[in-house]
Amino acid sequence: MTNTSKDANLLEILWVCQEMKEKGFEPLAGKWIRWECEQRGISFHSSRLGKLVRMGCLEKGMTSRRGNRRYYRVIHAEPVKPTPNPLEFPPQPRHPEIKPPLGPNPGQ
Repeated sequence: MTNTSKDANLLEILWVCQEMKEKGFEPLAGKWIRWECEQRGISFHSSRLGKLVRMGCLEKGMTSRRGNRRYYRVIHAEPVKPTPNPLEFPPQPRHPEIKPPLGPNPGQ
């Protein structure tokens, strides 16, 4: 998995967490988040939740069931909505005096 697809995956998981919060499921059990992601066909691994915690989007909560279930709270302030290609930038207009870089010299 490339960094770009990992970042897109984080956004998808965060979006799932925010939707679950909006539906009244909070705190969120990691197992519930995994189940919801699987239902939507979103790639999931529990390490992704740890990454979202380190990024400040989720907050680790209490554990239960002898430490086998960890809970999370969404703390990201602004909602994230998926886009068709969330990591692609729109094409920028080219300045007429700037020419695109040339590739390697085919004669070499």
